[in-house]
Amino acid sequence: MKTVIFDLSGPFAHFRKFYTNSSSLSYLIPPRTVLVGLIAAVLGKERDTYYEIFSEEKLKIGVRINQPVRRILQTLNYLKATTLNEWINPQMHTQIPFELLTADKGVSYRVYVAMPKMDELLEELSTRIREHRYYYTPYLGSASFQAHLQLVDIVNAQSFLSQDYFACVTPVRVDALKENGLKILSSYSLIREKMPVSFNEERVIQNVAAYLIEEKAQSLMVHTKIPAWRMHYQGLEENIMFL
Repeated sequence: MKTVIFDLSGPFAHFRKFYTNSSSLSYLIPPRTVLVGLIAAVLGKERDTYYEIFSEEKLKIGVRINQPVRRILQTLNYLKATTLNEWINPQMHTQIPFELLTADKGVSYRVYVAMPKMDELLEELSTRIREHRYYYTPYLGSASFQAHLQLVDIVNAQSFLSQDYFACVTPVRVDALKENGLKILSSYSLIREKMPVSFNEERVIQNVAAYLIEEKAQSLMVHTKIPAWRMHYQGLEENIMFL
C-alpha cells in the first residue's frame, strides 16, 4: 500500500484530552482526529466537511515519537468577556492548569499516511508537504503552536501477520494485541491512553480506543491478532500499526 511518510515538529504541542474539564491535560501523541484535521488543513478541506472522506476505512494513519517528550504544567488566566467593556475591564477570570509538551530540540513525530483508492489526494498531500505549500496553516494541536512538516519518503508498505513478537515503532491499540501480546522490557516507560478515533458530522466523538505508548520513543515488542505493516526507506526497516 502506497504510504507517505513525513515528520511533524515544533517547539511546543498540546493535544487536549477529550475527557478533561477543569484542567487542560495533553496526550503524549497527536490522536487520529488531530492528524486527520491536520491533513485536511494541508489539503484545504473546510471544517467539519471531511469526516466521511477521511473515515477509518478510507484514511490510514500511524504516528511514532521521534524523540522523548517532556511535559510542563503551566497555569493560564482565562477571562470571561461577553462584551467589549468586559474585555477592556475584565470582571471575572479563572486559572486553569495547562499541560505543554516540549523537548530539548522541540517535539517531533513521524507520521505515516495511506489513502487506499485515493491516489490523487495522496499525491497532492505529498506534493504540498514537499513544497511547504499548505492550504491552511498546520498546528500541533493548538493555534498557538505552529507546526513544521518535512516530507521523508513515499514507500510501498507491505501487510504481514506475525506468528511471534515483533518490534513496532508506533503505539498499538490494546484491542489489537493477543492475550499476553506485549513483551515488557525493563527499559520501557509505558502509558495507556484512551484517545478519540473519529468524529461524526456533528463533531461528536464517534469512536474511542485505548493505546499503549512507550514514552522514551522505544519500539514495542508485540504480538498482534491483526496485520501490521512493514516498510523500507533510507536504510531503515520499520513495522507500524495504524491508529
